Amino acid sequence: DAETILNLSLLNLKSIDSLNDLRPFDANTDMDSDRQARADSVKTLEELGQGILRYIRARGKLPVLKNPLDYNARRLFYPYVGDERFFMQPDTQQSYRFNEILGGKKMAHIPNHQSFAVFYEAQPADNETRAALFLDGHVERLSPEPWEKVKRASKIGAG
Repeated sequence: DAETILNLSLLNLKSIDSLNDLRPFDANTDMDSDRQARADSVKTLEELGQGILRYIRARGKLPVLKNPLDYNARRLFYPYVGDERFFMQPDTQQSYRFNEILGGKKMAHIPNHQSFAVFYEAQPADNETRAALFLDGHVERLSPEPWEKVKRASKIGAG
């Protein structure tokens, strides 16, 4: 009836190992957890960026990779990255996406390194932002409108 108290439980199935991990919702803890996940993804992309720069210095061009990154692509690129975990978003374990139009290209043939995305999160985060690694090695977390501009400028989906 109208006097019945109803408690609502939210379960984040990605973050529990078993039903023994259930706990009451704590807004501060859970919000901090989301912020930390976004920060971890940016750090991981920065590490991936160092790896891609080492690859380019050693080989003179960008790797040819297809999405999602398969075993062969990871094996080829692994010596320059050094850790298999850098290919995936820490919180979702989804593989970062590679801008396939860059495959095999020399850096000299690509204008605007600071605004050309090379790797990016497959899906936006809970706050609708998406982290992207740019050719100059920096990482930005972008809201939807700036992401669409970067996507167009980087020709993501055009290859």
